[in-house]
Order: sequence, then structure tokens, then C-alpha cells
Amino acid sequence: MPLRTPPPQIPVVTYSDPNKGDRGLIEFWNTELAVYTPLDIGSPHPNTREFPGFTLGLQNPVENDEKWIRRVWVSPETNPDWFNYQIKYSAESNLHPIFIRTYREAKIGYTPRAKASALGTVYKLIVVDSGNGYTPGTFPNLTFSTGNAVGHAVINQDGTISEFVLDDGGDSYTVAPTFIVDAPPVGTTATGTAQIQPVSAVLVKEEAQQFPAESEYYGQYFQVIRIYETLPGPQLTTVQFTERGIQETVTTQRIISGTLSPIVTSTVTEKSAAEDTVVDLFTHTEDAKFWEGKSFGIEIPDPIPVRFRVVAPTTTLEVILEGTASLPTLGTGDLSIEERQVTEQLFHRTTVTRAGTVLPVTLISYKMTREKQIETVTETLDSGLQTLGAINELTVEAEVQNLGNNTSLLTMGTVSDLFRNPSAETSIRDILPPEFRGVFPEYTFSENIAGNITEPPVLLPGDLDVKEDQLDEFTFRRSRTTLAPTTLPITLTSNEWTEQWGGVMLNVNATLDSSVLGATQGFYIVESRAKALGNGLYLLLTKEVSNPPGYPGLTSFDWDEEMQVRFERFEQIMPYNYVPVDGTNFTETTRAIDKWRSRRIRITKVPTATSEATAIVNQIFAPFQFPGTADVNQLVITNCFYGFRSVRAEFVKQTVKTWWINSITMPVIPFDEIITDSITVSGSSRIRELHGVLHDAYANSVAYYPATTPTFTEYYYGIPDGTSTDHNFITIYTPGSGYNVGDTITIPSDSGPSAQIQVISLGLSGSIGSYQIILEGTGGTFTNPVSVTGGSGIGAEFNVTPYTIPNFIPGTKWVGTERTVLANISHTEIKNQWKIQIREIVMR
Repeated sequence: MPLRTPPPQIPVVTYSDPNKGDRGLIEFWNTELAVYTPLDIGSPHPNTREFPGFTLGLQNPVENDEKWIRRVWVSPETNPDWFNYQIKYSAESNLHPIFIRTYREAKIGYTPRAKASALGTVYKLIVVDSGNGYTPGTFPNLTFSTGNAVGHAVINQDGTISEFVLDDGGDSYTVAPTFIVDAPPVGTTATGTAQIQPVSAVLVKEEAQQFPAESEYYGQYFQVIRIYETLPGPQLTTVQFTERGIQETVTTQRIISGTLSPIVTSTVTEKSAAEDTVVDLFTHTEDAKFWEGKSFGIEIPDPIPVRFRVVAPTTTLEVILEGTASLPTLGTGDLSIEERQVTEQLFHRTTVTRAGTVLPVTLISYKMTREKQIETVTETLDSGLQTLGAINELTVEAEVQNLGNNTSLLTMGTVSDLFRNPSAETSIRDILPPEFRGVFPEYTFSENIAGNITEPPVLLPGDLDVKEDQLDEFTFRRSRTTLAPTTLPITLTSNEWTEQWGGVMLNVNATLDSSVLGATQGFYIVESRAKALGNGLYLLLTKEVSNPPGYPGLTSFDWDEEMQVRFERFEQIMPYNYVPVDGTNFTETTRAIDKWRSRRIRITKVPTATSEATAIVNQIFAPFQFPGTADVNQLVITNCFYGFRSVRAEFVKQTVKTWWINSITMPVIPFDEIITDSITVSGSSRIRELHGVLHDAYANSVAYYPATTPTFTEYYYGIPDGTSTDHNFITIYTPGSGYNVGDTITIPSDSGPSAQIQVISLGLSGSIGSYQIILEGTGGTFTNPVSVTGGSGIGAEFNVTPYTIPNFIPGTKWVGTERTVLANISHTEIKNQWKIQIREIVMR
């Protein structure tokens, strides 16, 4: 066996790329040894302790030694982004680099990266300041400001940094991070910068290729090429001219698909063309100016009739001229000129001209008139305005048309003889009412017949009209009108609104029959007429109130000034024998209208004043004689000089109350009777006769006078309640002397309460003139005369005499209260409704 270096079965470590972590192993195996076992591609290395992660990538025989095989073990690629790229520039723009990166990725689990995504990893570390004082053989760590990048520094023998090594570029970076180098034991800390691939450089293309078959990576790995392009790319501008000669600027740019939306304006056109799913080619085309494409034309209508144009042809001239199109001017013989701009520098002109013709030109033609006569038509085209020639009964048309170009067309049409166009008609008057003509349709039959009309036409039985018209020289038209047969009788019903009868809807019935018809009458019939039509038919026209709803009820409202309410007046048309009814607050009357109808009128008055409490109150001011009064006790005591009173008011307020009551009998209202009397009173020495007075019961030696209504006592004091109040009557017995006004004097009792007075005025020598009672001393006993105590004087004596005054029911006295002095109960226009009116006066 030849000697091998290195020895067989001893692995030799190799490095497949600049990353020291990406290692390979080469081994040689003798296939004749018992320990040799063939392995599959991808098998892990048997020595997993020293060579973890290594898998078999290639095994093949050793050249010229078939008993030996060569095995190549490989490990996964790690952190290749700092060395696996090449750069080129889009359109040679340094600002738009394109990164072409090559990766070794396992076939098992390979997944392409998302298109249009950035790399997002640190791929380059640059030494800015190499520092000093570092220990050779050490590897200071790099601490990055963000992300998960990892790196270390390599130290020169002089203690400076030789380079920064990127152990892991990290991911998801959008901005390049900063980093800090571990400080040296002594000296200056090195600095540097990190670079990421620009985020605008996005993945636009990815391709997974096979390694060559002889490669150790062929069985397990793809060679993946990823292209990162800076987008949007540079704008490339081209200046060119359009087919219309307008300068245009065309700018193209590669962009990420869908990031720009094209627009179109009068001078700008944009488009976005997809090159693939990632990149669009965006084109912006801008014209230096808007292409107006102007064209101008002038034309006069060709006045020459078509049939004359064979003797007056036209010519058309088309030319391309340099310049700008404008509104042209017609020359002699020109019919039209059009100028149209074809480019910015050229325009196209088209001229249509009529050639000269020798005039006049005459054309003769023939045609048949609508009357089937042969017409000779002579048309003459001549210069100037021609005139109409001789016109007679054989002329069927004549016209001169001014063609507007100093020529005119004369047209003359003649026939050999005159067409009379006769017409004749025979008819009888149709007396059928118009409304029945819809059910008695007229039937008209018309036909064209060879020959001439008959004058006059002949009516056949049942005809209403026969008319014949000569249509032309050979044909006439006959029209014959008759009534179609119809079954009788026929009744037509329509509706008619009338304001009469309160506004009703009428059913209007029209009956047509061959038998005699008679007029009808009744409550709902408002009109009926029958007549003979004279053609064996009879017409009956009847207007009847539609029932339902029949005659409407009409409600109106009036104001009752006395009752102070708005009352209802209801009117309705009723049968002639309708019996009026009455009810609460209403009454009815009827008025005859005709044989069948009467008018019902219902008056409803609902008073709001239905009691004295709710009565309508008015006031009048008038004279009033109050009842005289006679106090018989005072008359007797005063010998008939005092005790009589008589009052007459010439102008006093009187309250009038009015209300209404519903009752089948006359209502009874409470009131206060006033019944005076004449009385003769005897005094001690004289007699006095009084008339029209109120008095209490009185008797003298001659007669007895019962009490009046009310009595004197009731009038002034009220009705006794059956109880009484004790009082003392205090009078001066001896006025005394030396008293002063305002003195309070006590009248002592024998037992019980004492009396007390106060001096109001004085007599001679300070005697008591008048006084007011402070305490009556009710309930005490006195021995008259009683000497007083108190005050500034002496010698006064008083008599104290007890008496009793009856007590009265409050509010029962007449004086000062309002009493009824007049009452009136009367019927109203409403049955069982009574009007109550009273007059009240405050008694004096």
C-alpha cells in the first residue's frame, strides 16, 4: 500500500469559505478492513464528540487505488452574509447597489425567503480607531446597541485592533446598530462602525441551484443565489419626438410592484408594467405640450340639384403644407376648404371646387300625380333669379328656388286637362242622445270603386250617411255609415254632484227603450223627465239622491248671547211625514219643502250655567225700596217717637243671576219672602199707625199683630239659636266731682266680678259726663246705688241692672247680606228647559 499523507483514517480539517466555523473533513478508508462499513450520504460522523454536526457529503474511490475510498464530511454553513456577496450597480448608479449573495442551504427544509423583503443583518464591521493596550492573543467582545448581532476583535502584536470579526450578523435590523469594544487593560478603547445592507435593497430574485455532481455539497445542499436590488431604482430619462413632432420626455424606473399608481393627464401618461411578482417597470411619459390637433373648415352647401351635377362636376385638391392650420377663405368656385394639422410642422389642406358650366340648362321629366294624371316637369338652371312664367288651370306646381350662388332653379309642372275632384254626401240627422252613442256604435264602411261618383248618393235602409269622393281620374271612394243593432232597453248610470239639498251625490239614470217611459217621483227623486225622441225610441232621465249616504246632515253653530254658549243648529232633509222629537237640551222643528220632503231643524243648547253656583252674573244699578222696620219695644218706650225706619235707594247695585234647568215640571227655587204689614202702636200718650213695615209680634189693648216675614229681630239680628248672653246695664246715679278724663273707676260688687268704666268726658266741677264700659261685672251682685272707687274724684254712684240678650245664628240676619228680591222662572224655546233669573240686593 503506498504511503499516504496524512495517514489513512485520520481526518483532515478543511475550510470551505472565509468563515472559520464552516469546516470540512477528509478521510481515507480501506475497504478491506473488517471495521469498514459503507455509509449513506448525509450520515453523521461516527465521532460525534470531536466532530459534532458533520455529515457525509461525498465518498468516492481513490484514483489508481480501488481498495481505498475518500470520504468528505461537511458541516452547515453559518453567518455567510459578511463575505458571500458581490455588488453591481443598477444603470451604473452608485446610489442604487444590487447585492448578489450566494448561500449553501440544506435541501431538506429549504424555504425561499419572502420577496421584496430586506436582508436586515449586519454584514460589515469597519475599524475607525484601532486603539492600543490590548493583550495579543485575546479576542475582546463587541457589544451591539440593538438586535442580536455578535462579534469580536482580533489583536495585533502591538496591542492594536487589526480587525473586527462578525460572528453572527443578527436579523431584523432596519437601522445599522452601533457597538462598543471591550476596553483594554490599559490604553485606548478601539472604535468602529457597523453596516447593514440598505433596507431599500430588497429581495427581487432567488434561485436554488444544484452543486456540481463531484462536489461534496451535491447530495445535501442547494447553492442558493439571492439578488437584493435597491428599489425604487434610478430614473432613466430619454428625450424623443412623437409621430406628431412633439418632444416628449420618457422616464423609466424599476419599483416594488404596486407601490405607485399611474396617472393620465393632458400631457402626462404613466404606466406600470409587471416584470414579475416583485418588480414593476414604471414609465412616466410627459409631452412638452398638449397636442391640440386643430382643424378648420369652411363650406357652403352645394346648391346645385343632384340631377344637374352631371353637367357641373366638382374637383378635389389635397396637399400637405408646412406651417399651422388656420381658418381658410373660399375662393371663386370653391365649395369647401378644410385645413387639418397633422404634425407640429405640417398641415393638410383639402379644396373642393365646381368647374364652370354654360347656362341655362333645362331638364324635362314626367311623373304621375296623386290624381293619376301625367305631369310634365320642366326644370331650368340659369344664372340670376328667374321668374315664374304663365300659370293656368293646368299648372299643378310652379317654383323658383334661389340657389344662393347667383343661380336659380325654375320648376314648372303641367297636366293636359283639369281634374275636377268632385265630392257628394247624403245624410240624415242622428237624434240619438250622445251618451247612448257608445252603446249604439256607428258602423262606417269605406271602399274604393272604379268609375265616377253619383250625384247625389243614394241612402239605403238604415243608413245615416253616404259620402262619395272622386279620388282620381279612374277611382272614387264611397263611405257608408249605419247604426249597429242593439238590444233594448238600455240604462246608463252616472254620478253628478249638486250643491242643492245640502250637497249630495246624485245617481243620474238614463234609460233608452222602444216602449213609452213615464217620469218617476219619490223621496230620493229630485228630477225625472221622459220624452219621445221621434225615431221610435223613448228616453227617461232620472236624478236620484245616492242612498247611502242619502241626504247629508248640516251642522252650523251660532252664539247665544244670553246663555253665553255656542249652540248647534242641525239641518237635514227628511220625509214629508217626519215627526220632530225633543230631548235634553234640544228641540226639533220641520218645514215642508214639497210633497215628498221636509227640512228638519234641530236646535241644541247646552247651558254651562245650570245652578246658582254657576249662574251668569250681571249687575244693574237702579232704585229700590227697602222694607220699613218698626221696633215696637222702642216705639212703646219712647211714646211712639222712635223705633220706625224706612229706606229708599235711588241708585243701588243689584246682582242679576241667570241659569237654566232641564225639568219636565216647573222647577222650585229657594228664595226669601218679604211680607210687610201695617201696624198701630200705642204709646203712653199717643198712637202711631205704620204701613209696610217688618215687626215682631205685638199686641195692645185693641189688636194683636203677628210677626212679619222676616221679623224685625230676624231682619236686624238673625234667627235666635235658643241661647242667651247675660249683661249688666250700667247708668249714672250721682256724677260726683273732681274727676279727670281717662280715669278708670271700679264699681265694686257685693260678690262676684266687679264692673269697671273709663271717663270719656266731664260735666261741671269735674263731674262724670260720659264714659265707656270696660268690664260689665257680669255674674256679680250689686246693691244700687253703688259708690265707686278709684279715679281722681269723689262722690260718684252708679246703678248696675242685670239683663239678658238672646244669641243668634251667625249669618242669618238680613241686614248686610245679599237677599233675593226678584225671581223669574220661564220656558225657553227648548222643551223642558227652564230659564231661572233672580235679582239680589244687599239689604240695608
